[in-house]
Amino acid sequence: MANDVPESIGKVNENENRSKISISAESKEEADKLFNGLSA
Repeated sequence: MANDVPESIGKVNENENRSKISISAESKEEADKLFNGLSA
């Protein structure tokens, strides 16, 4: 696991240093395809 916070900043709480994205889908099939692609 890695993060993009330099060590010089100090200890990093991983719960506050998570990347987040938001996606939407037109159908369940599209949502499943996106989920499976992102979780691969």
